[in-house]
Amino acid sequence: MYVTASSFRIQHVDPSGKNAMFVSFDDGHKWSKPIILNDSRLDDRDTGIVSLGGGHMIATWFSERTDDSYPKNPGFSAVGIEDRETILGLMNVYRYMKPEDQKPGSYVMLSDDYGFTWSDPIRLPMTAPHGPNRLSGNRAVYLGKEFEAGEDGTQKVRCYVSSDWGRTWEQRGTIPLPAEHEWFYFHEPHVVELPNGRLFGALRVGRPMIPTETCYTTYSDDGGMTWSEPKFIGIRGLPPHLLLHTSGALILSYCDRQSRPQTERAVVSRDYGETWTEDYVIDAKNTFCDLGYPATAECADGSLFTVYYQALPGENFPVIMGTRWTLSR
Repeated sequence: MYVTASSFRIQHVDPSGKNAMFVSFDDGHKWSKPIILNDSRLDDRDTGIVSLGGGHMIATWFSERTDDSYPKNPGFSAVGIEDRETILGLMNVYRYMKPEDQKPGSYVMLSDDYGFTWSDPIRLPMTAPHGPNRLSGNRAVYLGKEFEAGEDGTQKVRCYVSSDWGRTWEQRGTIPLPAEHEWFYFHEPHVVELPNGRLFGALRVGRPMIPTETCYTTYSDDGGMTWSEPKFIGIRGLPPHLLLHTSGALILSYCDRQSRPQTERAVVSRDYGETWTEDYVIDAKNTFCDLGYPATAECADGSLFTVYYQALPGENFPVIMGTRWTLSR
């Protein structure tokens, strides 16, 4: 099992952020020390990973330049003044970088040997925290938000497909925007292929009419060319991660930051996303406001392992942790 995470940062956004990978050879019971996949002079964050089979793997992330005013503002961080001064010192590297090297971007790195070696970064036009997913025929599908705004000033959510292990991506269709919504509130999507070939997607949606974070779902029956209008599925939480269990259950993992206590959760559908009838609380022990982004994998025995970031009791900084759980029969 593989886990990736943005690691080694001092605060929410700073140049020390790196892409790290952790590996387990016993179904998630013990883990390796962090293995650095990528460390640019920018903040490398929102790291995802997926296996396409046969040793082929894709790691994803985006890099962001730390704004000059960010570490000076105590309201943006729980770190002390010494850490803020450290971040300002790290930012001195920007003075020696070309403007084009300071430009934020979204990337993939590819491995053909189970993560032992990785390609150089490949820049992408889209981004999503969990990255792409495996598609039949040794392909990959990526439901992502445009990293840069288009001519109309918006960043849309689009579908892309790769047939060469992630080296190149073909743009397919765009998710339609429901009435009375704005593209600004639609982001951080994920997608999974169902047994009948349908592509099923889920998105994090902030609803301007109702001050809450939610999940919407959408689907495509023509390989991602056209998509249904996203619909609200009744959960308060963000962002979604989708897994199709070998039992046929469709699992959507998410984090509820609005309830008290804040929880890592999952909802389960037994009819491929038509209805969501089971709700699981994976972890309700959080004591700090910054948490979430759970992702779930199926273990060899059919149990589930969900990984997420969350602070330990009494701590003010999150760590990467995981919980093993099982579906009800």
